[in-house]
Amino acid sequence: MNMTSRTFAAGRFEFVIEASDVDLLDPISEVFGDLPSGSGSSPAVAQVVRSPLGIEIDAFGAGWRSFTSIGNAAWMLVQAINRRALDASPEQLHLHAAALECNGRSVVLLGQRRSGKSTLCAHLVTSGWAYLTDEMVGLDTGSESIEGYMKPMSLRGGTRSLVRGFDSVGLPTTNEGRGALVRAGEVGRISIDPTTPRLIVLLRGRADQRADNTPALVHPIEAATEIMSDHVLDASRFGIDAIAAVGRFCARAPVLAMTACDLDDMTREIERHFDRPIEAPVVGWARVPENMRIPGLSHGLHMLTIAGASILVDGHGRFLPLGPDATEIWLGIVEGRPLDSESATLLETIRDRLERPHG
Repeated sequence: MNMTSRTFAAGRFEFVIEASDVDLLDPISEVFGDLPSGSGSSPAVAQVVRSPLGIEIDAFGAGWRSFTSIGNAAWMLVQAINRRALDASPEQLHLHAAALECNGRSVVLLGQRRSGKSTLCAHLVTSGWAYLTDEMVGLDTGSESIEGYMKPMSLRGGTRSLVRGFDSVGLPTTNEGRGALVRAGEVGRISIDPTTPRLIVLLRGRADQRADNTPALVHPIEAATEIMSDHVLDASRFGIDAIAAVGRFCARAPVLAMTACDLDDMTREIERHFDRPIEAPVVGWARVPENMRIPGLSHGLHMLTIAGASILVDGHGRFLPLGPDATEIWLGIVEGRPLDSESATLLETIRDRLERPHG
């Protein structure tokens, strides 16, 4: 006789786990223990059974897959839940990011895979910050708040050995070099409420791989360009307007670029900049008017402006960042000023970057 867990809520996605025995149900349910309870109204079902092939799981009707351990099956289930949580909130723009809360305000950690987000996130949890997510942040484009998608922390083997308190907790897996799925509530505080970001951190790989390792505040346009270039956002639902949403997000709080180094040093740097006063710049997002079309450039050209710099975006979503000087030249072109050598060079660059054949 199958056994069923309580109803879990991952954002707006609700699910239950149905297992063939308690020795399967309990450890898998345990790693989701930080998730709030759902309403219980028609939740999706993940089925887990034992078979001669090992542990078999059907994640919400996607088909049966076999695994050698309970931990590996749970790891796959976490990935399936992430995808379903995204689909359940189409009105939000999603960033591949970690987030933590302090006094109702949050720090958001952004970076490519293996840039150190989960390791730093785990260290901040043990330093007293409340865990929101280590995977996915939702931007509510109609407000200043963000939402962290609560999930078990997915830690690689190296992270478990680096961060105190994580070496002996969680459900072990052989994924990611003998890693583990860990309930953040086992080692620290959690938070499930929307928060206001007060610091954005761009993680840029390891310190020994970069010439300049000094943490530095960066312009919102530079941050937005890096986020879009690193493919850390899910822009498929928003299309070109995702760029405007990312620009507004980067203008809400200071953006600190850091390389992965000593965890205590990184934590001190974050705490030094957290909640730093900022006068949020005006963000402009507009389509180039029909009567200002530039010969040789296609329709559908948009412009994002923040604090004197800008990003030009074409109808295919290709983009070109412009610094303050180039932005001033571009605005002169749009206003119909006579072309000089600088404006002619900029036009050629724009045509090359935004007008090349799509695909």
